[in-house]
Amino acid sequence: MIEVLINIDGLPLSKSSSSQIYPILCSLYSNPTEVTVVGIYHGYENPANANEFLIQFVNEAIDFTLNGISISLRENIEKDRYINFLCLHIAVTIFSNEKYIQKYADYAHLLLTYFVQNFGKLYGKENISHNVHGLIHVYDDIQIFGNFSRYSAFPFENFLQSLKNLPRKHEKPLQQIVKRIKELDRTFYSKEQVNQENFSYKQEHFEGPVPNQNIQFKKLILEKILFNIGSLSDSFCYLTNGNIMKIENILVKKDIYVYGRIFLESNNLFPHPCDSSILNIYIAKNLGEYSIRSVQDIQNKMIAFIQEEGFIFFPLLH
Repeated sequence: MIEVLINIDGLPLSKSSSSQIYPILCSLYSNPTEVTVVGIYHGYENPANANEFLIQFVNEAIDFTLNGISISLRENIEKDRYINFLCLHIAVTIFSNEKYIQKYADYAHLLLTYFVQNFGKLYGKENISHNVHGLIHVYDDIQIFGNFSRYSAFPFENFLQSLKNLPRKHEKPLQQIVKRIKELDRTFYSKEQVNQENFSYKQEHFEGPVPNQNIQFKKLILEKILFNIGSLSDSFCYLTNGNIMKIENILVKKDIYVYGRIFLESNNLFPHPCDSSILNIYIAKNLGEYSIRSVQDIQNKMIAFIQEEGFIFFPLLH
């Protein structure tokens, strides 16, 4: 049996117009982050008859089945409210990653229970909505469905934004979107890209820094995650030995390597309700000497936020 996830939502194309698109998005339950468009409608109001709008997709689906951030808050809110928010943030982080779920699922459940109980004290019991109270039952859902990406709308919401960016002008947005999707399908495989298992690299350059004689590239794609030495936000990674590296070159000889500098100091961003380092969340500073690492040593991409006291890092969970 093949299980699929389906999402239908409206998306305004601009603030100055009531024009909207209504895409039908689909992904396999076994691979929920791979979202594809199976149908799309454009208009200035909701589709007149949802059944007519969906009938073609439903028929195809039947045939198919039958035949085969926590940073800015630190200085701006009271400590009790900040800690309460961290409880929610940490629990969501844990429930978004299978490895964390195996280790810390019970702890995340306690955090969400505490968040809901403390929410009433901080903001008033009358403000505990069904959505807030429902957080207590997330643990049970995780046991049945797995991590958030397997049953949440996260992947669909992310994909909606990419659809919104496809039209290049206001006229005929539906036709433009369909055309762009077909173009992306044709150019999915690029001749410039060289595949090696789950790794690929592109944009050769000669700018250094480089040890010995290696071919240099600007971009590395590791299991669909992009590292780009030309973009500060895309140049940090967390290594399997627990270090954070700023990648400054991508080198290829027989194997693929990243060349960069390791942060000499890394500390917990917060110590409560648990050490942030448990979830690979750090504040780091002071880059050391250059070193070279195999691409196999990369565990996560790190999202960086620049603050006066250093770089604040969060792992990109995937």
